[in-house]
Amino acid sequence: MRMSLILTALLLGAVPAPPEKPKEESGPVEINFAPLPESGIGKYKIHIVAETRGGDKFKESYTADRAVPASNIRFLVERSFQSAGWKVQCSDEAKLLVEGYKNSPLKSLEVTTEGLTKEQTPIIKRVPAKEKW
Repeated sequence: MRMSLILTALLLGAVPAPPEKPKEESGPVEINFAPLPESGIGKYKIHIVAETRGGDKFKESYTADRAVPASNIRFLVERSFQSAGWKVQCSDEAKLLVEGYKNSPLKSLEVTTEGLTKEQTPIIKRVPAKEKW
């Protein structure tokens, strides 16, 4: 019975379509450095990896003292992206918007840390693009 249903479906052209590929998100990502500690003793590390739809990559690590303000860390990361030719904007003292590299929009951005709790790790979120690439 099952074989006849499959055969009938094939003969009638009722073959299921292949599953669609999930749509890749791309566009600006905001990094909020506000959760970083601004007091205490010791150091921590932040690792940032970004990739555009065109395959361009940014990979950098930073070591900071716990007493350094989040705005200073944001400034350091901003300058690193800019010196590598990436499009970034500051939205406030602790937030950085990473848009992409040259004419290629940002596909992914990952921030990992060492020596911080989950609550102290910078927050990343995708935001709507304001301009077309």
